[in-house]
Amino acid sequence: MKKVVVLLLTVATLVSCMAIYPSADDYGIEPYYNNVGRVGISFNITPSGLACVGVTYTGAEGLLREAKCEIYLEKRFLGLFWNRVDIGVTDDVWVDYLNSVTGNFYHEFQLSDTGTYRAVFKVTFYGNNGMNDVVEEEIDQKYS
Repeated sequence: MKKVVVLLLTVATLVSCMAIYPSADDYGIEPYYNNVGRVGISFNITPSGLACVGVTYTGAEGLLREAKCEIYLEKRFLGLFWNRVDIGVTDDVWVDYLNSVTGNFYHEFQLSDTGTYRAVFKVTFYGNNGMNDVVEEEIDQKYS
């Protein structure tokens, strides 16, 4: 009986010590980057099944040298797994580069099946100071 009481007190102490902190998003805080001031990422599916992915950015003048954007689509399989969507390009990944301080990347793809899709983004901002910023994001959307 003593062991059960000690175990319950230990578990209760551990649970009471766990802190739940609000995320930065709860306060509207944006991450700090070395080479870019603002990054916007979007993924939408139109009612007709047109998947639209986009990235916009505003870089730091004199610091941002190049932006590289990699985007691919995945479809949920059996509710737990993700399969990469064949978008008709090498490795089924859109890869784009820009050498401007501000810019955007945009692609469209017509989906053939309904279901839950995910766009996976990796945007790398290369700076003149040797420091690179990497922004990675995943956004899920349903197409029914």
